[in-house]
Amino acid sequence: MERFLADPWVRPLPPLGPCQVAACSRRSESEHGYCPTHYVRWRATVTADPDTDEYRWRLTCPAVSEGGQVSLRGLASLVVVQLLAGIQHRACKFRR
Repeated sequence: MERFLADPWVRPLPPLGPCQVAACSRRSESEHGYCPTHYVRWRATVTADPDTDEYRWRLTCPAVSEGGQVSLRGLASLVVVQLLAGIQHRACKFRR
């Protein structure tokens, strides 16, 4: 083990990246490209309907609910900017 770890070619694996579901802000935890919850949802969906379009499913599947967080992932950039500007405008009215 010591010789293996001392080998200069030994490197950690790169991170797997974000979940492939457009609305999800969680990290992928497998080579499938989905967070654990979305992987379970995908398996259930494809089991029920093997002809499901995976690309469309990735775009339309909802985010996993997490307390205290709002995910804006999957929204068009303009919509995100408009939402944030609206929230900022509303918050400024309460400061006065």
